[in-house]
Amino acid sequence: MSTKKDPEAIYVKATKAELAKDWDLAFKLYLSAADDFLYLARTTGDDKVKTHAKSRAGVALQRAEKIKSIHRDLTPVVRNAFSEQSQLSVLKKSSRVNGKLIPLWRDPRHPSEDHPDQPELAQAQLAQSATWKFPAELCSNWTHSSNNVEPQDIAQRIISDCSVCASIVVCLAHHKRFSSKLGQSSLHRRPGVHSDGSPTLCLYDAEFHFNGSSRRIVIDDTLPVSPNGDVLSLSTGSSNALWPRLLEKAYLKLMGGYDFPGSNSGDDLHAMIGWIPDYVCFCSSIFQREKTWTQIYQGFVKGHCILTLGTPDRENVCWGKINLLPSHCYAVINISDTKEDRTLTILDSWESGSPSTNSSTFEMSWDEVCQTFEGAYFSWDPATLPHRLSFHGTWTRDSDGITDGHACHYHLRLKFPSIASPAKDTGQKLWMLLTRHVVNTKKSSDYIALRVENEFDRRISQQRIDQIAEVGSFTNSTHVLARVSAEEIREGSLSLIASYDGAVEEVGFTITAFSTIPSLSWDEISTKLPFSHKVDGTFTSKNAGGNYTNPSYMRNPQYHLRINPEERGQVIGRGAKSRVVLVAQTDRDAPLNISVVWSDGSRVFDLAQTDIVCGSGTYSYGLASASGDLLAGSYTVIVSAFEAQKHLGPFSLRAESSRRISLEAIPQEGAGMYSKVIKGSWQKDTAAGSPSSSRYTNNPISHLHIPSTCQIKIRLQLANGQALPSIVPALNVTVFPHRPGNSPLPAHITTSGPYSDAISGVVTPLVTMKRGEYLIIPSTFKEGIEASFRMEIFCTDVGFKVQPRA
Repeated sequence: MSTKKDPEAIYVKATKAELAKDWDLAFKLYLSAADDFLYLARTTGDDKVKTHAKSRAGVALQRAEKIKSIHRDLTPVVRNAFSEQSQLSVLKKSSRVNGKLIPLWRDPRHPSEDHPDQPELAQAQLAQSATWKFPAELCSNWTHSSNNVEPQDIAQRIISDCSVCASIVVCLAHHKRFSSKLGQSSLHRRPGVHSDGSPTLCLYDAEFHFNGSSRRIVIDDTLPVSPNGDVLSLSTGSSNALWPRLLEKAYLKLMGGYDFPGSNSGDDLHAMIGWIPDYVCFCSSIFQREKTWTQIYQGFVKGHCILTLGTPDRENVCWGKINLLPSHCYAVINISDTKEDRTLTILDSWESGSPSTNSSTFEMSWDEVCQTFEGAYFSWDPATLPHRLSFHGTWTRDSDGITDGHACHYHLRLKFPSIASPAKDTGQKLWMLLTRHVVNTKKSSDYIALRVENEFDRRISQQRIDQIAEVGSFTNSTHVLARVSAEEIREGSLSLIASYDGAVEEVGFTITAFSTIPSLSWDEISTKLPFSHKVDGTFTSKNAGGNYTNPSYMRNPQYHLRINPEERGQVIGRGAKSRVVLVAQTDRDAPLNISVVWSDGSRVFDLAQTDIVCGSGTYSYGLASASGDLLAGSYTVIVSAFEAQKHLGPFSLRAESSRRISLEAIPQEGAGMYSKVIKGSWQKDTAAGSPSSSRYTNNPISHLHIPSTCQIKIRLQLANGQALPSIVPALNVTVFPHRPGNSPLPAHITTSGPYSDAISGVVTPLVTMKRGEYLIIPSTFKEGIEASFRMEIFCTDVGFKVQPRA
């Protein structure tokens, strides 16, 4: 992260640059000085310094505006998102949750915090005429110790906060084994006296990790109580432990009150104790039962992991004679791995008896857990990954409205020392956690995704073409955790794309790297580049050609990307390289890909790996991002969805660069001409091979009628799904004048040339043909190859006719 600089020194540099007529640098430095002066004014406690800083910021802005008004071709200045003031600004904007200020832990206390308001009561509490009472008014033997309360003492009562109760249970279970005081240590007690002379009031500062930073929630020690003295919050049984109820009160105050909409223990524990949330869905196609067991067992016995289990959202979830509640959170308080079996001890905190009755427990095997529950919520101790680096950013929708209905994305690059040997041998770990900042806890319609990959080779390849990335798919959770593979750790840098899909125009987020690798840093040039160009596109039934194993791939939308030379007279394609980032985005359910091909900016029909200069790699949902350092010149950008003619609808493509660029759509093949499609097949009696075969005229033949002199071209290709590139037959299409009868074929008018096995098929050149009747013969080089084909005929005369011969 950038460190704070002396704004006066920056201002002096700006004046020197202005005197030297370096307008770009002067403009940039004046804006930087103004930003630093304003930051100083916001953070200083000295009124004189604040007034002076505001005045100097105004002067710096005036000079910047003066330069901009005279020199209109200035390089756009991109705000440094890594600066201390930018990072703090994001956290400050996320300090208002449910309309109430939730200050940063390091912020000075506001006087209002000495008289905290109470969390809103739930309807179930109000129905029992709940009022707030001090613990001393209820009993005389309350305890603040964790040693006197057992996990079985915690019981959920009338509040729908099963995940909170289960979170407190697993904290207690961890304390019993490791004396950790998890949960309790988040409450900091400070004594106080009530101003109206009522019984002594104790205030608690709850230190919660929320919206990217430690924050302070202030509560008093009163509890919601019914007229008969029954405490209407979670029960701690006969132990009379106070802190679990206060921890629940503080967390529910943060979440909007006791009328809790529900959560999961991963989110709850991340807020309450700062541990890393993780979720495993047992029904996912990427779930690995044995690997997961090894991870959680080793983590649990060492105290590095606590977990809960969640049931599916449906009735009649049963295990033996035990009926499990739908959408309910169950705590795991012990794990055993013996020769006989692997078992988990599970606790249900839902109160089924009197407040003094202990919660029920039962044991299940790991295999039964995977079959019965929907998934597991893990929380991992961040102390096991001692090196940490965070970035606080904002997803913002473009003002041009092009991304309406699409996700917002933010691209970062993480740098770290390269590792010579495989990470799995050195024990190196790197986890990336994306956290969406929540300003309305009642809202759950926002989706996020995190995609992490190396940039060594993100070109499409046959080995990866059918690997649609499940990692990077969208979820409505608050957190997404990505574990980086050993191979990726060896590279020394990673590309990260954080995505948001929802209705809010501006949403804060935090990405945190947890690692055993020291010297983590952000690549600060990976943020938004100064020059950009954005275009709209649409996948239709005509141009949605699918991935490159489809013969129709070449029909996908293509764009001419031009990177301008840095200086006048510079030879195109030579000189220093420019950083270029391309991002395509569409509906979050559509897998996308980008390939950038070296060309003259014209439409590409045959795709060779040697032609691809950079790409987005594996198809990923809703987003494709390609980046690279490219020479000045022209390129062709191909945007594709994974399946042909399936994912239809609008998309957008943005190109950003360190140099001036342009991006424009390349017309489809045959643009401005009329076209007709013939679909046919080579069957046993019509797969007649090339002209060297005596059966050549047995191939499928189409009649072509041209009413006047015009231009013609024809493309022949296999129908989609007929063959993979390794077994594509060599094709040819040839046009002959039509002569009635059984006379030999005359010399051809035009042909696609030598037989070719290109996946995109073959095409005849654009030729001028006179009015008349013609025969079109598509063929494979070898006889006996049965396959379906698609033949498209382009003509400048709307009256042309074509039909297969009967």
